[in-house]
Amino acid sequence: MDPTVIHEDGLELRLAIAPLSFAKVHEDTVEELVARVSHSMLSEGMQIDPVIVDGMTGVILDGMHRRVAAEKIGLDKLLICRVNYRDPKVLLKRWVRVSFTSSALLEDLKVGLRLIKVEGYEEAIRSADSGASTLSLLTQNASFVSPKKLESIPSSFWLVRKFDELCRFHGKTMWPAKDVEAVERAKKGHIVLYVPRPRKKDGVKAALYGPLFPPKYTRHIIPARPVGIGFPLRWLRREVGLKLANEELKRHLERLKVKRLPPKSVYMGRIYDEVLYVFGGR
Repeated sequence: MDPTVIHEDGLELRLAIAPLSFAKVHEDTVEELVARVSHSMLSEGMQIDPVIVDGMTGVILDGMHRRVAAEKIGLDKLLICRVNYRDPKVLLKRWVRVSFTSSALLEDLKVGLRLIKVEGYEEAIRSADSGASTLSLLTQNASFVSPKKLESIPSSFWLVRKFDELCRFHGKTMWPAKDVEAVERAKKGHIVLYVPRPRKKDGVKAALYGPLFPPKYTRHIIPARPVGIGFPLRWLRREVGLKLANEELKRHLERLKVKRLPPKSVYMGRIYDEVLYVFGGR
């Protein structure tokens, strides 16, 4: 049995060492997170989890900060997990942006994002989902939409970045949430930026040609994820050949035990919607 291959729900996941240039980001990264991941990789001396990529194009589905951090610390290879992005079991969803509210922030958002008021959450969400508006803003007492129709996914990017900028200006923390939680968050008194639903081809186009999505816009769900591999960084450096690195990866995986965890399991403090294949132990 090949230790580099995992089969789950008809999908093949293939672990490999690839040139760093093969893995392509489709979203901007956050500088502070890149610094944190870089420090973690150097202090641990290993890449713990693979970067999940489309096996054909190299577009990253999960692990953009790991990829940028690897480049920052001077690696020229990366531990990846190849999947078939065209497989319908690989899902693309979105994050919405949530922030603590204030009257001053809300007023600046209404002006800065050029919003108009609409009747209720349902109309605001329907308007963004249908493309009748570029995006929507949900609050506890009112809902708003951009009056301009969605021309393309990139046409929403400047509005998303403006939202982030205004939240920082007002000293309000912003965090991502699942789109199905948007109304619940708004009812609890938060400001929610509801963005258009991206398509797979939008992410591929962004990675290959630009412009990049704002950070934390897309959310991929894959039938399974391999985690906890802990591949030593010395095999990812320039002086080690690609063939030799892949041979060492195979030997490394053969030495590890693998535990399959069902969806909704907690791993490293995070709840995963997918099956996890946790590598560890000798």
